Order: sequence, then structure tokens, then C-alpha cells
Amino acid sequence: MLSYWIVRDRNECPIGLARCDDGRVSLQLNAPLQADWTLLSDADALPFDADGEAFLADAFAVLGMREGQPVAFAAAPGAPSLACCRSRLSQICTITTEPPATAPVPEPDEALPEPEPEPMPKMPEPSADSVPVDTVDESAERAAQFSLLLTRADAFYAQCDAPVVPADSMVQKGDMDSDEGAGIDLFPQVFPRAKWRYVDGADILPHYEGFWTGPNGLRTRILAVRGHAAPRPPRALFGFSRFLRGADGNGYWIKTE
Repeated sequence: MLSYWIVRDRNECPIGLARCDDGRVSLQLNAPLQADWTLLSDADALPFDADGEAFLADAFAVLGMREGQPVAFAAAPGAPSLACCRSRLSQICTITTEPPATAPVPEPDEALPEPEPEPMPKMPEPSADSVPVDTVDESAERAAQFSLLLTRADAFYAQCDAPVVPADSMVQKGDMDSDEGAGIDLFPQVFPRAKWRYVDGADILPHYEGFWTGPNGLRTRILAVRGHAAPRPPRALFGFSRFLRGADGNGYWIKTE
């Protein structure tokens, strides 16, 4: 499946794209960048040239290093973070550089003469006519497509970088002892007999607020925001760490206090 990963520098600024087509990855950078590039998967790491193309099954990230420090990084959606990729690369390199344990080779009784190396055959040099050259129209079309991809990527990440909603701003001050929301039983299996109410307003993210008294008598406040199941909650929901399916059939991200 064809996909594009945004390549960002150490300041998180987009500097190009990584094109991935079923494990075959190539880079499209705005400007040349001096770095040692590595293609990562769960089980392997493959060095490759920024001007070329590399193939690695189940590849999920591209890491550019210079003098031991990351200078560029691109990853597929849902891939591990930059720190995890650096750690994985270090582990793979350590395993690769460890010499295999071999049994000692006995010395021969008589030294045999070393065979003379065979001369390498000369490869024909490519002619100027065989090298493909883009026309002016093709170069302009590639630049326009690349600019459109960057615009779409910036719009997507702008939505992901929405400001964090503080939990205090999601709570309406009021008395929960009233009968408001008494008919709501959002999570009967996890929080039985909890009292819920729906909260909404001009400066408030729509959500459910509930109070539940556990078997030990401890009273817990619960905030539930409707969302989709994912490996981690949206960035805007700071402190929400649990996903539950409600009795109404919708999914909710949960925060308890």
C-alpha cells in the first residue's frame, strides 16, 4: 500500500517526504541533508542512500543520524516514537557487531600457497543517452505535487496539535446530589451505580461527568469524552488514559480523579 511519511528535522519542521510502497522506501527532501539514513522495522535496520531506494519488509520509520545525533525522522502512523526507534537501532547494531562464537581452527601441518585473485571484469560505463532526465514540465509537475502533499500534511498535524484541554475547565460546579442524570448508566460493569450528568457549554468540551463510590468507600470523579479506539488518546485529552465502550454503544476516553 502506498503511503507518505512526513520527514521532520530536529526542530520538528517538515523538510520533505518519505514514500513507502509495500516496504520500498525513497526520500523526497526539499534540500540535500548530510546524514546517515537508516530504514527501521521491528526486526531489522537497513542503511540506505537518501538519493536511492531501499526495501525492508514491514518498515515503519526512517532515521537520519549525524555524529551520533538524530537530524531527521519520519514514521508511519502509529509507529514508535523517535526515542524508541533510536533505542531499537542501538540494540540491532549491538547484536550485529557481536562476533559469533566459533570453534578454534587447527593449524595445518604445512602452509599452502594462497591462490592468486582473479581479475575483476570491467563493467560497461553508462552512456549519457541511457540516463533518464526529467523535462521542465515533469519537474514542475513533481514540485506542484510535493507542495500539495506538504500543505495537506501541515493541515493534518495542525488538527493533531490542538491545544490541551485542562480537566478543571471540563467540570461544571454544581450539586451532584440532584436527580439530574439519574437515568444515565454509562458504564454499569466498570462503575456500577455511578451518578452521571452530561456537561456542555460555550468553553467546555462536551462530556459526561460522574461520581462513583467504590467498595472501599472511596469517592471517585470520572470524566468521559466520546472518541475512537486508538493505541493512545488524542493529544487534546491530557490525562485521559483509558478507553471504554459505553452502554450506549459509543466509545469514550476516561479520566479518573
